[in-house]
Amino acid sequence: MSAKVGGTALWMQEMESFMIALIIGQKIPEAKSQEIEILLSAMNTNVWMGHFEIAPDEQVPAFRHNFPLRGSTGPSLDQLEDMVMAAIVECDRLYPALQFVLQGEKGPHEALEAAMLDTHGEA
Repeated sequence: MSAKVGGTALWMQEMESFMIALIIGQKIPEAKSQEIEILLSAMNTNVWMGHFEIAPDEQVPAFRHNFPLRGSTGPSLDQLEDMVMAAIVECDRLYPALQFVLQGEKGPHEALEAAMLDTHGEA
C-alpha cells in the first residue's frame, strides 16, 4: 500500500471485547463518496470478519472489527496475530479497488471484481 495506514487496538474490559481498527489515510472527496460507499458495502459482503466503513470524522476508509472474548482476560498472542493479519489482508484487497474508483478508472462493482481476483504462480 502506498497510502498511510493507521491503526488502533483496544481491550475493552467492561465489554470483554477486543477492538481493532485500521484507517486508510486516503481522504474521500465529496464527489466520490457515494461510489466509495457502494464499493465498501459490496466489499463487506466478501469480508468474513469485520467491516469497512467511512470514518465519519475524517472521511477516510476504515476497517473495524470487535472480537468478543467473554470470560477471558484478553486475547492470546496467536489471536492478536490472526486479528491483525486479517485486517491487513482485507485492507490490501480493498486498496486497489479504492484507487480504481478514486481515479475514475472503474465503477465500484467493476473495481471490486478486479480487486477480488486471486493470482497464482510467479511472474
